Amino acid sequence: MVQSGYSDLTGRQLEVFLAVHDTGSLSKAAQKLGINQSTVSHHLEKLRDSIGDPLFVRAGRTIEATEKAKRLAPQVQDILIALASLCDNGTYNPLEDTAPLTIAGNIDGFYEVFSTVRSEFRTAAPNITVRFRELGSYKNIEMTFQDGLADIILCVRVQPHPNTVVWQTVLTDDIVCFYDPEFRGPIETIEDYAAAEHAAIDFGSSGTSIVQTILNKFDIERNVTTFAPSFAILADLVRGTNLVMTMRKGYRNTIFSQLAWCNAPVSFPSVHLDMVWHKRHGSSNRNQWIRETTTNALKKLQPNQA
Repeated sequence: MVQSGYSDLTGRQLEVFLAVHDTGSLSKAAQKLGINQSTVSHHLEKLRDSIGDPLFVRAGRTIEATEKAKRLAPQVQDILIALASLCDNGTYNPLEDTAPLTIAGNIDGFYEVFSTVRSEFRTAAPNITVRFRELGSYKNIEMTFQDGLADIILCVRVQPHPNTVVWQTVLTDDIVCFYDPEFRGPIETIEDYAAAEHAAIDFGSSGTSIVQTILNKFDIERNVTTFAPSFAILADLVRGTNLVMTMRKGYRNTIFSQLAWCNAPVSFPSVHLDMVWHKRHGSSNRNQWIRETTTNALKKLQPNQA
């Protein structure tokens, strides 16, 4: 393999490299870029000659990035961001935009958030189709952006965000306890809380929730007898029972409106809803407009969370 030098590199080669790195597949990279797989292979071969490294090697039925490719990936991402900013003419007119706009998140858990955001976008850009996509586990953030499935993500920060994204807190809320007042009274003490039967959300992730993390710190055990994959289902399961849910207060206005709530006996930190976007979209005029519009929409909602 003969190195031909950086002067032979092209932006397209770098795009192909990053797409293959992010997706772990030549076919998926081709689909993501809207080109055929032979074109991906051609650009990748040219890049290998320039860099002097195979970049990706076969590992059974899949491919793996070499150590050099892993080191290069964040640098290539920064280069592509810089190149995109060079070509940005500084103008974007949402009234002329007809491309779909996609926001990922836990939709039923933040119905009032997504409803408010949708209304804002429909007013500002009536020709744009707004699509909401279920995020599921917090761990899906990087994959969602890698596969080009969302322009931004609205999600609760349960741990530090990946270093490939940028984020901004757009909403805060308190954690309280919900229950059916016809079947039980409010939680008044930590002893009440520990003795109660609890219901909790389960997105199929192996991670620990914010609530459980805090309870672990206080060495408080919670008797969780019911799990559900969505907030709407969880609300239905709690109604008509003595179950208790520890959730954010904002739900009292939407899916938990038929339940009573009380302050939690434990001092939980506020829930932070973050707007997240990929670094490579940071200088995009369209993505900037999406972020500004989302932020403006949620400023109207914030006082109602108190």
